[in-house]
Amino acid sequence: MLTASEERGYNQALDALLKRVERNLDTVRRRRLNAEQKSTVERIQAFVRQAVDLRAADLVTAHSLATRADLLALDLARTAR
Repeated sequence: MLTASEERGYNQALDALLKRVERNLDTVRRRRLNAEQKSTVERIQAFVRQAVDLRAADLVTAHSLATRADLLALDLARTAR
């Protein structure tokens, strides 16, 4: 069980992660992607959907999923040129 302060912190971090993922995906979508990169975009989107769906029930897991999406999106944004 999270304290109110911990819950606030996780929610703020989750919001920031999801925004950064969307910014990186917007950047990546403007580029020509190969099949592997398109598959990575789909994985990122799946992590984001799962994070959003789980947010109310399991905030810690939602944060973990958003972190995975963020790491993948950062990597993809760096490598997709």
